[in-house]
Amino acid sequence: MSYEAYADWKGWGAAEFGQFNRGEDVFYNREVKAYLPSASSASAVVEIGFGNGAFLGWGRHNGLTVIGIEIQPVLRERAEQAGFRVIDDIGLLGPASVDVVAAFDVFEHIPYEALQETCRQAARVLKPGGHLIARFPNGDSPFALPIQNGDPTHVNAIGAGFIGELMRSTGFELRELRAPTETPLHLHAKLALPIKKLMRSALRAYVRFAFLGPATPSTFHLNYMMIARKP
Repeated sequence: MSYEAYADWKGWGAAEFGQFNRGEDVFYNREVKAYLPSASSASAVVEIGFGNGAFLGWGRHNGLTVIGIEIQPVLRERAEQAGFRVIDDIGLLGPASVDVVAAFDVFEHIPYEALQETCRQAARVLKPGGHLIARFPNGDSPFALPIQNGDPTHVNAIGAGFIGELMRSTGFELRELRAPTETPLHLHAKLALPIKKLMRSALRAYVRFAFLGPATPSTFHLNYMMIARKP
C-alpha cells in the first residue's frame, strides 16, 4: 500500500486538521509537557510524521514553537494552509536547536537504516538534555498484533531489544520504555482501570514464571512509550 490514499483510509478530514480532543490533550500533557523546559513558551518541538496535526495543534495551543515533518503531500498542504511550519527533513534544522523531537505511531513505518539516520539527525538537532519521545506498537506483545498487522505500511515490529540497540547506536540514553500513561476520562473507565491493572500484573507474572523469565516484557500493552535523552 502506498501513502497516496492513506489520509482517506485513516479518515483524516481537512476540516479537522490541527484539532485535538480531550483524550489527546491529556495524553500530550502527561507524556510531553514534563520534558519541556519550564519556560515552555520558548520551547521548540519537532514532530516527525504529524498525520492530521493533533499534536501540532496542541503545541500551538500551548504556546510552543512547533515544526512538522510529513511525507504525505496532502497533509503537508493542510498544515501549511493552517499556518504551521513544515520542513522536508529534520536534517535541515540547525544543531542543538530543539527541545523535544516527537514521533507518534511513526517508527513502525520507517525501514531500520532510515530510522537510524532519522534518530541520528534527531540527536544532532536536540539541545543537550533534550528528549526524543515516541509511541509505537509493542512488538513484544501478542495483543499488539492487530495494530501491527492492521496497517500494510508498517515495516517494523519494534520490541525492547530493537529499540535499545537503536537508541544506543544513535547517541541516545534510553530512559523509559513502558506502557503509555492511562488517564481515565469517564467514571466507567476510572472504575475499570484498577481491575485492568491487577489483571495485567497477574498475566505478566504468569508469563514470567511459565515462559520468559527475566526476558518478560515490561508491559503487554498495545503500545510502547519510549523516552530517550540526548546526553
